[in-house]
Amino acid sequence: MPSQPTKRESATERRAKNKTANPFMTTSASQRRTQKRLTEGKSPAASDGTLPAHMSHEQVAYLLEHPTRDVPTEEMQKEYGFVLTDIRNMFLVAGGLILLEIILALILPK
Repeated sequence: MPSQPTKRESATERRAKNKTANPFMTTSASQRRTQKRLTEGKSPAASDGTLPAHMSHEQVAYLLEHPTRDVPTEEMQKEYGFVLTDIRNMFLVAGGLILLEIILALILPK
């Protein structure tokens, strides 16, 4: 008698069986932000609907009505300084590749 093919387990079934929800020990961006706030001594935003200890109802209402925030240039440069370096490096690589194409087009026979 031929044996019945076995059904492959879904990822959810494998996780439930393994009891490991995060085998690679990864963290989400929200978890990293919360951890950063905790290490800086700031209170994280409460997910249970309660207000942080340092904010009144008026402050929360104002922030909800005016959600934008002015960020100083120094803070932007500190947080995103790597972006300019990455963009510069991408332009250098792109320029080098274009130059290489031009040189190869002139050197290689047609």
